[in-house]
Amino acid sequence: MSEIRERDVVLDRMASLSVAGVSPYLWPERLRTIFAQACLPNIAATNDAPPTIGPEHVKGVLLAGFFWPGCITIERLPVWIRSTQRDSTLEELADHVRHHLYRELTRV
Repeated sequence: MSEIRERDVVLDRMASLSVAGVSPYLWPERLRTIFAQACLPNIAATNDAPPTIGPEHVKGVLLAGFFWPGCITIERLPVWIRSTQRDSTLEELADHVRHHLYRELTRV
């Protein structure tokens, strides 16, 4: 499956589960991991600078806030999201989800 097709399939599946009222916590493990990584992106750090929190984290918290109103900071993300073991092979999918799922779910 092409990368673009896989991204579309993941977004469609997540959107369908969301519309059906299924909590991301109950999604299949792969989708749940992608979602967790989308809500809490890697914090970039270099040898010269401390880790930074930026616009990608805002997008992630906004996405989480769609499912859990009041989730307005990284500290308020559900524990399962903060403790999910990262999978480096899913980072690109998580990035795509962070950029597009909220828009898909709020499209009128």
